Amino acid sequence: MKFTSIIASFGIIVSAVSAATPSPNSQYYLQVIGGNDLINGRRLRLNGTTSLGVTAGPYASSDHMVTVSPGGSSAAHQIFIAPTSSSNKQLALVGPSGRGVDSLQVVTPDGNGGWVGFGAVGSEVLYNHFQLRGMLLRNHPDFCVGHWIAARVDHNGHERWVPYFIEVGNSNYNLLSNYVIIDLEFVQA
Repeated sequence: MKFTSIIASFGIIVSAVSAATPSPNSQYYLQVIGGNDLINGRRLRLNGTTSLGVTAGPYASSDHMVTVSPGGSSAAHQIFIAPTSSSNKQLALVGPSGRGVDSLQVVTPDGNGGWVGFGAVGSEVLYNHFQLRGMLLRNHPDFCVGHWIAARVDHNGHERWVPYFIEVGNSNYNLLSNYVIIDLEFVQA
């Protein structure tokens, strides 16, 4: 897929954004918009790992809901795994520093300024604050400029679609071989 067609596809997805925004501490699911017929409209779930994956229903009423903790004037929101923002588990972008493609994972503060919950060697929590654009999840621009993709990966012999945040740059699009452009939307639980 060429870089210009990726940006054009992303522009179409962004044009569908509504004016509503998630309410602080209300419960939501994260749902995929776009990509392909297999993953469009499906929710993200953990499925026994620390990285979220796109899954088909049926969905349980308490299945991997998230809450939004307001970020104040900086609009740098934290996204916590439900039931409430008092949970220590939160979403973060995790990856090797400087790589340009980072996975969305669940992490927990370790009490010493670090994080636990992700297992990839050489990876680190790069950012755990996000912006909201309507009901869509965005990375905070202080970290980097880019967009969401879903990549098809093999997980213990099973095909799995996993969301990543990819920084804008021609060289980053060669890091994953089988991916589609998506958006991540908050859907009221």
